[in-house]
Amino acid sequence: MSFATSNQATQNVSPAMALGVQDLYSESSTQLLPLGTYVRLADGRGYAYALAGAAALVCGTVVGTEAPSANATDEILAVSGAIGDTHIHVTFGGAVTANQYQGGFIYVNDDTGQGQLFTVKSHAAGTTSVQVELFEKIRVAITAAASTISCIKHPLNSVVIQPAATTTSCPVGVAIMNTTAAYYGWIQVKGPCPVLSANSTFVIGNQVATGTTAGAVDLIVDACVLPIIGTVLQVQTGTENVLINLNIPGY
Repeated sequence: MSFATSNQATQNVSPAMALGVQDLYSESSTQLLPLGTYVRLADGRGYAYALAGAAALVCGTVVGTEAPSANATDEILAVSGAIGDTHIHVTFGGAVTANQYQGGFIYVNDDTGQGQLFTVKSHAAGTTSVQVELFEKIRVAITAAASTISCIKHPLNSVVIQPAATTTSCPVGVAIMNTTAAYYGWIQVKGPCPVLSANSTFVIGNQVATGTTAGAVDLIVDACVLPIIGTVLQVQTGTENVLINLNIPGY
């Protein structure tokens, strides 16, 4: 099977089409759908297609993004880019492997042309003046040695169990099965979902955030700076899995 890696390719994939390719409760060592493919069931539950990172995922745990690489943050634009170009030349802060950011995003974070974001089609390995091919065209010209560039993997590329009480990872969903490291499968992003709890005093209707236990949700407290991911539908005694009405941003 072949498919575009652009996130634009995911927009017209119906639940029936997607689930016909890979069942919700299965995993695959090969990629069968574009990352971020979204399906919504009639009962309101929503799921997104993701790649597990270097460690296995555990059913019922909150999963988040891999921490962005410092080698691809605020980097030098090596060659000016004109309106209509479909590539950008970047000098990274360290070596990148071929297509490390394929299907992810590259954006102008400072100076001329800032605010533009593009989907990465492909790129070679290297460090200096790496040519990154884009799915979209440059809309505002960008200037070598002035405009700066940042690059990030697709948020569902190499997801990890959400670290405890940290902002190094952004929550993107909940694992619905034990998933082998570096395998592809579905995570839940909307609707009723049992999620590991770090608190025994939840109240129905409470908003919940990522908490002090890796992969778990906890109560919202004053001045909470951790991401809110849903509300409590049903409580349990002890630190078990509670039923959360998930509302992961972006879907």
